[in-house]
Parts: sequence; C-alpha cells; structure tokens
Amino acid sequence: MKAPIPALSLSHLEDALALHGPDLAAWPEDLRMGAQALMAADPAARALHGQAMELERLLTTALDGQPTAEDEAIARRVATRLRAAPLPTQPRPWRERAENWLAALGLRPAWPGVAALAGMAMLGFLLGGHLVEMGGVYGFSLSSPAPTRLADADVSGIMFDPDPLAENGL
Repeated sequence: MKAPIPALSLSHLEDALALHGPDLAAWPEDLRMGAQALMAADPAARALHGQAMELERLLTTALDGQPTAEDEAIARRVATRLRAAPLPTQPRPWRERAENWLAALGLRPAWPGVAALAGMAMLGFLLGGHLVEMGGVYGFSLSSPAPTRLADADVSGIMFDPDPLAENGL
C-alpha cells in the first residue's frame, strides 16, 4: 500500500520552490507528489509555480553569454556611485581610536623604544647605585672605578646577597 500524499499548503509550496527551484524532477519524491497534487487542485499554486519558472528562465537568460554594452554601462554607473559615496563610520572601541590617533601623530612606533630605553636606564641606575654603594665588595672602589677582573663584578651578588645595612641592624 502506498503512503498517503502529504498535504502541502501554498506557503509550504512557496518555500519549497525557493529552496529546490521550479524543476519538480529535482525535488524529493514525497514533496514533489504533494506539490503536484496541490497544483492540480489549486490555480494559485499553478500560478506560483509559473512565476518561479519565469524567474528561473530570466535568470538563466541573464547569466548566459557575455555581458552586453548595457550591462557594462550599468556596472560603470554603479561603480562610480559607490566610489563617490562616503564610507559609513564604523563603531570602534576607544582604545583602538586612541591607538590610531597616536599612530597618525607618529608617536605609536616610538613607544616600544622609549620603554626599552627607560627600562635600561632604570636598571643602569639601580646597578650603578649598588655598585658604588658596595664599594670594594664587588671589586669597585672610589679610587679604582673599574673592576680588577670581570669575575669580580658579579651582578648576581647584588640581587641575591643580603643587604649589608639590614644585616648590621641600621
């Protein structure tokens, strides 16, 4: 026994035509049988199918072959209007706007270099202050500004040795 043909409404037929196209042979069998039954009974369904077939014919005709002079003229007019129209402003976060503003002033590329210079200056200041303060402990003294040997100027001692002032309770 055959399964009953599913009932199809006009809106379902319209959706199916948009999804599968007007060629009923390409449709799933149960949907095709429902569409054929609806078109046999309803003149509005036949008109809807006819409109879909006409649209398919127009699209196929328009997309076949080379563009005509009229098509190229329309394309030029559209491109000219698009080129002349201002671009809409896009919402951007304040951070991105600030970065773009600084980049426009030429300040953005300098920031990493300035940060590196400031970091090296601070490290030099701290190390220099500790080496002068420690005096002869690390091979430096006020009378002899350079270490006697490279091994005597151990920077790790500044970081890991306890502070002599704190040891003496001052």
